Amino acid sequence: FIQQTFAKEVAQGRLVVDVFDPAFESMRGGLNSLYAKVRSTGYHIIGFSPTRILLGEDLFFMNRVYQEALLSGVRPLFVAGGNEAATNSAILFETMPWLDFSIYGLGEPPFLEMIRIIRNQSGRALSKNHFGNIPGVVYMENGQMVRVPVDPNNGEIARFANYVPWNVPYGIYWDFIDEHIAGAKMPRTIRVFISNYCPHACAFCSEAVYGRAVFGRNVASVSPSDSLQKCAKKMVQERINSIVVTEGKRLLGILTARDILWAMTKKPTLNLR
Repeated sequence: FIQQTFAKEVAQGRLVVDVFDPAFESMRGGLNSLYAKVRSTGYHIIGFSPTRILLGEDLFFMNRVYQEALLSGVRPLFVAGGNEAATNSAILFETMPWLDFSIYGLGEPPFLEMIRIIRNQSGRALSKNHFGNIPGVVYMENGQMVRVPVDPNNGEIARFANYVPWNVPYGIYWDFIDEHIAGAKMPRTIRVFISNYCPHACAFCSEAVYGRAVFGRNVASVSPSDSLQKCAKKMVQERINSIVVTEGKRLLGILTARDILWAMTKKPTLNLR
């Protein structure tokens, strides 16, 4: 999204954006090269997106990147965003007191605003105070956590609610699998983590973003009150073997053709209507 928003600056070389997946770099033995790049580049802003499933490794990685970045001679702005940062800001600040900001809710607008401020103040000394009024940021002040309110009518939020990544390099992951797992015959399928408790459609959420990218916007769905017969008919009509169960904007689960077949086999007297 940064490359799309600042396409002109990126093309002119006035804005450089590097993206790293620490889990993937660790898997292919590239962490030392990554640390060396952080140490030598002198980034102005470094953003993290920790996940709960890898939180221990992510916290170690974030602390290591912090230490390497300080050796570059430039003190970057350190920001954490994504699902875990939005819900567990206190844990991140407690674990990493050097963290400047956490972002709750939609992360793109505040992150873009930070980049704009850095660009406009080019060559001047920046402090944490320059960023403390950006809606959506969380920071520590005198031992207390401060949360800057978000304007729900912000037009930029509406724009990012429809954002779909266009340049995620999925190919490097498949190439690594093909090279290191002998005889792997894996379908090129993107597995999506689904948050079935959240009614929102934040752009940073895998359900909202990658779900749209993979499945499209008009996903076939049924309600909890629909009969199995109606579900089966809809699967046949849509030529699919699974269908999502929704209630309003909430995703409740997924019903598969196998589930219906199991119900018919185990409970032959079941009324499908």
